[in-house]
Amino acid sequence: MRRIKAYSGPLFLSIFLLASTALHAQAPAAGTTVSVKMIDTVNSGSDPAGRQYRASVTKAVTAANGIAIAQGAAATITLTSSGSNYAAQLSSFTINGQQVAVTSNAATVSSTTQVAQEKAASAVSSVLGGLGHHVSAPAAVAAAATGQHVSLPTGTTLTFVLGASPAAPAAPSTHTMTASTGPAPAPASSPAASSGVSVSSGITTLVVCYSNQSPYPSDPNNKTLYLSAAFEALADRYGDATLAFSNYLKATYNDALGVKCLPMFTTDGVRDAQKQLAGFATKLKAIDTGWGLSQPARAQGQSGFDPLATGPGGVDLTQHRLTTYMCTLDIPGGTTIVQPQPYNAEIATRYLSPVFQADWNSAPVSMAYNVFIRDHYVHDLNPTADLSPRCSAQSPAMLAMQHQSALIGTKLIRHVVQVDFTDTAAEATAAANASAAQAAAAPTAAANEKYVYCLSGSTGPVTYFSDIFAAVPTSPTTGPHAGRNGFPEFSGPFLAFLQNKYGFKSDSNSPPMCRAIYNPNPAGLQAAQATRQAAEDLAKQSNRQVVETGWKNQ
Repeated sequence: MRRIKAYSGPLFLSIFLLASTALHAQAPAAGTTVSVKMIDTVNSGSDPAGRQYRASVTKAVTAANGIAIAQGAAATITLTSSGSNYAAQLSSFTINGQQVAVTSNAATVSSTTQVAQEKAASAVSSVLGGLGHHVSAPAAVAAAATGQHVSLPTGTTLTFVLGASPAAPAAPSTHTMTASTGPAPAPASSPAASSGVSVSSGITTLVVCYSNQSPYPSDPNNKTLYLSAAFEALADRYGDATLAFSNYLKATYNDALGVKCLPMFTTDGVRDAQKQLAGFATKLKAIDTGWGLSQPARAQGQSGFDPLATGPGGVDLTQHRLTTYMCTLDIPGGTTIVQPQPYNAEIATRYLSPVFQADWNSAPVSMAYNVFIRDHYVHDLNPTADLSPRCSAQSPAMLAMQHQSALIGTKLIRHVVQVDFTDTAAEATAAANASAAQAAAAPTAAANEKYVYCLSGSTGPVTYFSDIFAAVPTSPTTGPHAGRNGFPEFSGPFLAFLQNKYGFKSDSNSPPMCRAIYNPNPAGLQAAQATRQAAEDLAKQSNRQVVETGWKNQ
């Protein structure tokens, strides 16, 4: 049973600013069992012994000596070696803003990341394919925490039993992390406990910085665009890179320039940032500096060097990364997509998820949320009809504030229901099944075809709808309803079908019509699905029965 908290009427919520408190860095008692989820990928085949990796605590735990480890606390995993064998061991936590050294037994793999890896591979293929790159997405790898080869993909959950506290505090890692592994974990501010928001303190995001201001505006030939590498930074501290990159440009190029840094929280964000920078590069002289925050400048050709490229030498998306999401969906009918007439703010409901972590590909996360809301709250919601993004990715601190604002509601949405959706493996599988069903049912359009659907007139107690199908329109396609009857080459056969099967009587003031302006690509199919769903919603709002005829002009 999923738990919900409902809020009605105006809410007055406060956002607390939590300051770090200097506490004695005492380690949890030996024998404490802790589970963590890997943020980085461990691979003893390429990584040296002693290398450290980021992880986050999956469930809060209180040790026998009273030391509490919060859910989402940053953890450090160290790769150890005893000659021919390797082991992943827990070496530190961040507790109350301080890094606390611990010892542990070797890790036990408690869950693997097959679903996460499949989503990550899909995200990589989608992004690189959209940018014109032909690559093979990484295959799923079996997780192993001990033995001759240690392999722990991102998202793997490990269980440790803590040992005796070390005599000295944990020393910082001497390894300089690259763009694909990110900086060592550091504490970040958390939202107030009363908000119900749980945010990891170790989540990072990809960042790219640029400068497009010339020190000599009067000289049009001297306008230079300086680009950093694509590097990782803490999701709530990426702004620190602005001053650092500006100082670097001043010291290296003797240019005092304005600098801006762009965070990239999703695969779509990478595309948007690259498009923006590519536009700048057409007007300015682009210089790839290879600079990254807390890392040495890279030589050309090294991974993460050129933010305008993807793959080796460019933005490295081959490693699965976590980002933070919040999902919302406003339903005017409360528990049905049918909007009441007149609009009733007391019925309208906002379904609000907590802030949670999931992989970078936002499309399957939003699909999973649609499926979840349909299965638990709004049973007439069609997850594949409206593919508008439901889940937004941002920094944890930003989403915490947005969550508080979303709880307050608005003049039109007074009723807020908090739902227990966090994109778990089961929820992701349900979304994948819905996507697969959508793909299997979707028609395939040739280059000379359009996506088409038909509907009966807007009068009478019933509105009949055809399926979406692919066909070649012969009427002019300058508008959605070319000619009085809207593509009569389709609407004529549709009318005959309705008359023969349903005894339909056409109204000359509102005859059947067909829409055939949607291009033969995924975007065109989505547009056809969305407008068809909108037409069905409008019919329901007018208290007309909707009948799906299944007609496909065959």
